[in-house]
Amino acid sequence: MMGAVWVSLWSFGYRQEQGLEKIQSSRLFAWRWPLLLLSLLVSYNFIELIGDLKIAPHFAAENQVRDELMVEQREAGIQNVLLPRLETRPKLLFFNDLRPWPSNWMNGAFASYYGVETVSVLPSPLCEDEESLRQLREGRPDPLEKFAGQGDSIMCFLVGELYDPFFVGMEGVAKAPEKALQWYTRAAEDGNAQACRRLTRLYFLYDTSPQKYLKAAYWFMRSELALLRL
Repeated sequence: MMGAVWVSLWSFGYRQEQGLEKIQSSRLFAWRWPLLLLSLLVSYNFIELIGDLKIAPHFAAENQVRDELMVEQREAGIQNVLLPRLETRPKLLFFNDLRPWPSNWMNGAFASYYGVETVSVLPSPLCEDEESLRQLREGRPDPLEKFAGQGDSIMCFLVGELYDPFFVGMEGVAKAPEKALQWYTRAAEDGNAQACRRLTRLYFLYDTSPQKYLKAAYWFMRSELALLRL
């Protein structure tokens, strides 16, 4: 939007004194502050911010519980900490929680802050499943894929990231752009705008079909529509 405004100003002679006088004498210029306020009120970011304010107390409460679990495990001498994921998720600015694998930079920063070696975050059912935890410790992503396959769109996105060559994943799991495309697509079809953007990049960089640019453009448009909830 701002780009279009600057192009318009340039086109109408913003750098010319006569053109500037025409702009300043126009009715739109006189109403510039109300129009700016109106554009902010109806913008996607403002609407999402209002929604996030409603869930802020729940988000803060979940964070507090997880911090207490973190401290409890650290004081018990556990250096490889396992925590439940946050179920309350702000929509503004593509909120990202910690990952199921400790090699992610956010997990590393969190572990360093609390003075432990590693931190992993999983859905509560997987935290309580010893067999799933054993497989994950062995570097096998099967529990994550199985959980995602049950319709969990958040985990679909994370499994896509697990196989995405652009991101650090789980030790022992080879990167596979084709698998990343599959899992991102499942999350994107469920309305995940961030997954749509990841698909845009993957199709542009890794797809070898003649329609790669059309596919990239399609998912970019889908990401914008997902942001607008259309």
